Amino acid sequence: MLHAKTSSPTKKTLPYWIPLIVLTALFTAMFGIMPPLRDDQWFMSFATAFLENPSISNFIDGFREQVVFRYNFDNARIPNILGTVWVVLPRWFMVGVLGASFAFAVYLGARLSQTWRSSAVGFSVLIFGIVIALPWFDDMFTVMFAMNYLVPSALTAYAALVFLRPVPPHTAWAFALALVVGLWHEAFAATMLAGVVFTAIVIPSYRRPATAAMAAALIAAIIFLASVPGTGTRIGSFHPERFIKLHLGVLTGLPFYLFAISALTLWARKTTRRHLITPQFVFIFGACGGAWAVWRFFLTDYRVSWPMIYVSSIGLAYIVGKIFATRAKPVWAAYAVLITASFVQPVLSVPWFIKMRQEVMTANEAVMAAGEDSVVFTPVTTPFTAPWYTMGRPSFEIYKSGGFPFYNAIPEQLKDFSPENAVHIGISENVYFHKGCIVLEGTRTDIHSAKCTLYFDGKPYATECFGTNFTTPAGNFTYILPLHSFQKAKLHHLSGFDLN
Repeated sequence: MLHAKTSSPTKKTLPYWIPLIVLTALFTAMFGIMPPLRDDQWFMSFATAFLENPSISNFIDGFREQVVFRYNFDNARIPNILGTVWVVLPRWFMVGVLGASFAFAVYLGARLSQTWRSSAVGFSVLIFGIVIALPWFDDMFTVMFAMNYLVPSALTAYAALVFLRPVPPHTAWAFALALVVGLWHEAFAATMLAGVVFTAIVIPSYRRPATAAMAAALIAAIIFLASVPGTGTRIGSFHPERFIKLHLGVLTGLPFYLFAISALTLWARKTTRRHLITPQFVFIFGACGGAWAVWRFFLTDYRVSWPMIYVSSIGLAYIVGKIFATRAKPVWAAYAVLITASFVQPVLSVPWFIKMRQEVMTANEAVMAAGEDSVVFTPVTTPFTAPWYTMGRPSFEIYKSGGFPFYNAIPEQLKDFSPENAVHIGISENVYFHKGCIVLEGTRTDIHSAKCTLYFDGKPYATECFGTNFTTPAGNFTYILPLHSFQKAKLHHLSGFDLN
């Protein structure tokens, strides 16, 4: 097995505990520094009366209003139904919950991949997948997004471990646990259901009452979440026509494709096939397939790929752990590289979380001083000025879609903006690029989650954008902030812009 050459049990576990503890501390810090933006502000709006005048009646009124709204216009997931609770609890408590969720997502994922205290290199693959590959840049450091994706990651891994026990869990416990996972998020429900059903099909011993109970609970959860009125208002995110267009999202789906290719390659060889004939691998394989299918059908926001990447990372860790469980120096070198990369990235990101917090505080003070209907110039980092190594952590694209105060804030570098000093990038209108900012000539009030196309090195990239009007001595303009542009901006040259 891949352990340090020492007889000390403590030293043998250091390659596992040190990364887990250090990364949990780093991610907890990032959760704590991250200011409440986007959905956090949205959910807080239902608790305004309680936050201004704490009372049981104000909380109940806000909670009831929020539940009715979610059910009719959003979704009925557990984290969203209880959203008012999360945002009124002490900030330190929720930061602790998210930090613990990260730790358990790693630890339980390692247990499921059978790498914990068994294969350091396999464990490092899991760590790298969770820290580097998951779409943290999709505003996952906000409380509400993390509650929707990070928490169910840990819950799903735990439920899988319960399901895979040789001695089946009590039927009622199996049903209740699966129901919580299913109602927490429909994508994780589908992922878990695919793993449970596939395991029961392949391994006869898992055709037992607990399996039926779990499957029934997951199906019931999916049907309920799909049938609430709010789902109908969001059906636009369902794109079945994209399912077979495999050229879309190739990089996002890379962890799954690497896992699938590795699994098929090992299955083709009789000497390695035995590693795949285990309940753990069969479940992981089925779950990955289910998560991939969900991602393909809802090929929209990057966060939809979260369950697929999480389970695929577990699968890759399992394969690497079984095949490379040796003391070979190259294996330890691989462990060192993957763990170092997983440490360095969040360490480099922490200062930018601090910068974001400072910018939010400064903008908030400026807007409050000038009046909530005023537009102010304030220090603002944009996706084009944030360094590549942050990997969108934090995502400065959140500023406009995140709400107050950035509906009123303009980057200070535009205070003296003039088209004469900017680069013209407009396709059908006068649009300019200046000091990391996109500026449209003229005043527009309809650019709120508006469709737009950015051209990087001449190639079109469709996304959404937000706009805020401002005035300089040169005239009236609209500052435009596009979503999901960070990765493209770091790899390519912005050559054009067009509002659809």
